[in-house]
Amino acid sequence: MIDTQIAHHRRSHWAFNLAAKSLVLLSMLVPMTHANTDQDATVIAITAAAPTAAIYLERFESLSSSERSDLSALQGSVIAMALFTKNCHWCHAQHRLLKKIVTTCPALRPVMVGIGERKQPLLRALRQSQNKFPAFLVNRNLSNALDNLNVPKLLIFNAHGDAILQLDGHVPEAELTTLLNRSAELKC
Repeated sequence: MIDTQIAHHRRSHWAFNLAAKSLVLLSMLVPMTHANTDQDATVIAITAAAPTAAIYLERFESLSSSERSDLSALQGSVIAMALFTKNCHWCHAQHRLLKKIVTTCPALRPVMVGIGERKQPLLRALRQSQNKFPAFLVNRNLSNALDNLNVPKLLIFNAHGDAILQLDGHVPEAELTTLLNRSAELKC
């Protein structure tokens, strides 16, 4: 059984175009409701009945080299996959927030995933942010799985590798911490 919860931040009168869509997220089928937020934080929580570890097997190209690696080293951790592009103010703000949250919530393991054809501008943007998280270039499976590649976007995977949250737009600290505690069962 799939349980979908929707919450939004600010402008409760905002008219969201909600429609059930099928999202293939890294070789697993997860029905999802999606909303366009225009920087309002909209959260889409997904709980799938059968756990899968497909996210740990996906291979990504490192932003700092041509090496390809998977996320198996993060197995058993809650992963916050932050999608970003160069020259994105909201992406930079979300990155700063993730750096702040991991100081009080070490069980959360952020991973930066750049969207763009060239790695150097993405790497430069991360250096300006003094990034310490693993950083990769988006792979074909992930880009094909998402309805859109609008950023900032956070994909949260629980300790079993299940996709549990998709957050579109910048999410304030208090709201993100609450969502992580409730949905990913963290104690931040």
